[in-house]
Amino acid sequence: RPGGTLSLIEHMQGATPVAGFLTRSLTRPWLRINGACHLDRETVDTVRRVGLRVEREERYLGGIVRVVRATK
Repeated sequence: RPGGTLSLIEHMQGATPVAGFLTRSLTRPWLRINGACHLDRETVDTVRRVGLRVEREERYLGGIVRVVRATK
């Protein structure tokens, strides 16, 4: 809804070369274990694509873990 806020703590595609390699390499075996959980998605891009404005994005562990706040 207009004025609403979305807050996420999410694992995503790593933002550094090493973290990116790890998340890409581990996604396929992780899917076999966990089903539909992808380690290499760019969730922030999806948040923007659906029309939300990213107000804050904090990156941890090479960008694998992110804290995101977005508004409508």
